[in-house]
Amino acid sequence: MKKKLLIPMLLILILVLIAGAAEAQDFKYALSIFHCNIQYVIGGLYGFVFPPEFVNWDLGPDQTENMIIVQGFKPILDILQDHPDWTFTVEMQAYYAEVIAARYPDILQELKDLVDGGQVELVSFHYSDQMFIGFPYQDWKHSIDLTKKTFADLGLTLSGVVFCQEGEGAEGMATRMAEEGYDVMAWPVNLWRYLHGEPSEDPYYNFGDVHMIIAAKSIHDTVHGVDVSWTYMDDGELMAAGGIDPYFPWFFNTKPKAVAEYVAGVQALADQGYKVSSIGGYVQDMIDAGIPAADPPPLLDGTWQPDSTDGTSRWFGHRGLWGKDERDNHVRSLNMMAHREIVAAETAAQVAGLDRADVLAEAWRQLIIGETSDGTGINCFKGEVEFTIASSAEAFRIAHDVIDEAKQALGLDHVLIDSAAGTVIPGDFAWPGAAVAQGPFDVKIKTTKRTWKTKWFRLEGPPETYRLEISFSAGADNHAREIYVTFPGNTSDIITTTALIDDEVRTWRRADFTFLSGHWYLPGPIGLFGLGNDWWLVKDMANVHVIARIEDGSNDLRIEDESAPWFETITWDFYLMHGTDAQALALADSINVHPTLAR
Repeated sequence: MKKKLLIPMLLILILVLIAGAAEAQDFKYALSIFHCNIQYVIGGLYGFVFPPEFVNWDLGPDQTENMIIVQGFKPILDILQDHPDWTFTVEMQAYYAEVIAARYPDILQELKDLVDGGQVELVSFHYSDQMFIGFPYQDWKHSIDLTKKTFADLGLTLSGVVFCQEGEGAEGMATRMAEEGYDVMAWPVNLWRYLHGEPSEDPYYNFGDVHMIIAAKSIHDTVHGVDVSWTYMDDGELMAAGGIDPYFPWFFNTKPKAVAEYVAGVQALADQGYKVSSIGGYVQDMIDAGIPAADPPPLLDGTWQPDSTDGTSRWFGHRGLWGKDERDNHVRSLNMMAHREIVAAETAAQVAGLDRADVLAEAWRQLIIGETSDGTGINCFKGEVEFTIASSAEAFRIAHDVIDEAKQALGLDHVLIDSAAGTVIPGDFAWPGAAVAQGPFDVKIKTTKRTWKTKWFRLEGPPETYRLEISFSAGADNHAREIYVTFPGNTSDIITTTALIDDEVRTWRRADFTFLSGHWYLPGPIGLFGLGNDWWLVKDMANVHVIARIEDGSNDLRIEDESAPWFETITWDFYLMHGTDAQALALADSINVHPTLAR
């Protein structure tokens, strides 16, 4: 009897295995991210690199933006019109959508139809292509609020997927994603590799209370039968232009051959049974199939090509191809000056009983544009630097005018505006602390062809707190660009804050990472770094906002600027405190996020 049953049971088992194998083969996906950036050449091509006789390069911002939309963006939509069963993931800043709506209503309608039809998975996490990982949460909060309003006003439905300018990634994004209704993070594969080596074949991951995929990582998961191939993961405009970028306008145009080759590659995957899918749809299919999400290793704030940009250093201190015109610290510290002026203006207006919400909303918008990545890297030229400086300066001007108006309404000439406490009282400015002969430990300073002086000041405590002022002379010649200030560390742990979470100190074990170059750069969004033994460093980000370097084999932390204008005197201010996490956060907040300003 048992032998008679054995053959039917084996047949049933074989059929089950065959059915299971067939079902597993259905998990085949072709994914994409078209990172579309209308600020690819921010402010136009005025003054770009070569002599003025090349008149084609003398393009203003509107001309440059129009070229990007028509030659680089529209062909992506046209592909989808011809392939109604395909879906692409298209990321753009909200400002991009505004420009399309204002100048190309037909393209806006085409985009809207494709979004509504499920063929475009529309992704946006910032209004401007903002380097938010280097700034307080408040700046991004205004950006995301404006982003949501912009897309809603235009009738464009955003997806729950997040991918950002320069592929910015940070653990703190998980919290804000959940709060703002996003559910899938696209973490760049090269950032993962730089921190941890080659990723596993897991189809997707947990990311706080949301999920995460590794963008541009092909998956061949034999355990769950999941196969993922990436058809595109790059600047979106480059596909149709055959890899030529908008810095070269006479070559930047739609190339039918390049478009046809891309379409043929996607079609070949579709013919093999791959679903040309959205990222969100792919993750939802994994969840519905009961495939578990893996847990990722610890992740540090960074960008999508850290091997070629040396982490985030190219946006916060290091020079690119046209480094003679770069001045990263000027741009980024001016961003912070404008931030502080706006929050002070909000406080002053409220105390004075003035309704200036609309005016200050424009100040925030200008600041968000001023924080755009292209003002300091990767290879920014003079026009981009000047454009972002102008945007931040306009934000500062608007806010300063509101403060003057509030002072008039209050009948006060000299005021102290405490944006944390929400108060405005009569008073004059005074730097904190009494001069002392030396600080708590030695600081190493290295410059090229400059001299410097240090001054230490002891603040009233507890906790024990010092202010260090470093004054640098102008340089001897145009090679005097480098400034390095090294603070001694007493821990191998990495202690700082993560982007978008300003009220929590996070600690990572250095041993949990394998930095490809043996070092890493910390953006420090509120200027706070732990040195160990309860000592903390806080940059005054209104005069020093460049990168902090850590490296294997050393516990020290080095602040670096390799783009300092050689002909200018420069002053940097730092605070050093011995105290608790909470006290360190409060100090950083009082200096950089909600300061007291004298006006």
